[in-house]
Amino acid sequence: HESNLTFQTPMEWFPCCSGFVQWLRSTYQLRFQKSWHIDACIFLNIRKGNLVPLIRIQTNTSLLKDQINPLLISLSQKASEWLDKPEAYVQVILESDMAILFAGSTEPSALIEVRSLGFFGHSIGEITQALSTFIQENIGIPQDRIFINFFDMERKNWGWNGKTFG
Repeated sequence: HESNLTFQTPMEWFPCCSGFVQWLRSTYQLRFQKSWHIDACIFLNIRKGNLVPLIRIQTNTSLLKDQINPLLISLSQKASEWLDKPEAYVQVILESDMAILFAGSTEPSALIEVRSLGFFGHSIGEITQALSTFIQENIGIPQDRIFINFFDMERKNWGWNGKTFG
């Protein structure tokens, strides 16, 4: 994200909202510079509640231990792009060697869950295509053997750091 909003002082933009600025700092750990730079995308994400995605992949495919971490790292970066979320909030779970029967067969298959507080990045169709392609290219599971479920979570139903988001 290239654009920045620059605040000379907090009161220029929030004349009645010094409490709001403090809330932004404490709730989202924003660090304001002397010139009050705020990444516009982060600010918009906060306003939309556009944080905290989770991608969980369950597959019956066997993966070597040295394959898993690079896949997790790559998928975390991709998820951040696809979902237009800060990677600092992305969680990826990869469960291999699961007992899965799909279409009467134990051939390689996967069930993927994508959970988020809103979907404001790419369309769900685009995310489905990108995620299916990623899994096929990196794990070798054909796209017609992948189910993907999307869950748009309510803020009150997602907890982090000892509290919920809503």
